[in-house]
Amino acid sequence: MLNNQFALKKRGCLLLSLVIVIASLMSISSCNNNKDTSGPGCLILKPNRINRNWVPDYTKPKSDSSNFIFWVKFATTYDRRKDDFKVDISGVNKDSIEIPGTSINDIMKDKHCIVELGATAIGDNYLKLSELNILKTDGTLNDFDFIVLTPKRLSEEEPFLVFECEVKRSNKTLAKVITNPCPPCQYCIPPCATRQLQ
Repeated sequence: MLNNQFALKKRGCLLLSLVIVIASLMSISSCNNNKDTSGPGCLILKPNRINRNWVPDYTKPKSDSSNFIFWVKFATTYDRRKDDFKVDISGVNKDSIEIPGTSINDIMKDKHCIVELGATAIGDNYLKLSELNILKTDGTLNDFDFIVLTPKRLSEEEPFLVFECEVKRSNKTLAKVITNPCPPCQYCIPPCATRQLQ
């Protein structure tokens, strides 16, 4: 009888130990899974957003260039709690003045694209609209499916946030360009030296 009770207790302890080991392994596994999916994601900019906010009022070439988008500004803020970026995109004219009414925000996030950046300096980014090659000569949009914005570091030596912009159509890349970060000063629109004179 005592042997049976001892055997039951022994089996109970082994079972409890087994449950603890399995639970520990599951928690380690879930931590690893969380680690693999942490970091900012890519952003998807669809042509309907560009059409609604920019075309043709701000993309059609005209004699008065004050409302014509020459540069695209990517204003980035970082949410530390979610470990994610929020990016607002707006148009800037040739005189380096941001054009009112051109803001595109709440850009769709690609949940399948996670980027591990490490320590990165976050500021604004700029790009010439013409570099994306998304406009026809009359200011209407070329045929494309979306633009993928992938966050990256400029380089190991210059850890500034930039976006690799890929224009996609039917899984083909039509254009791929890297934005210019601000800072450093030389990439700002207008450059920092010019800003100080104003």
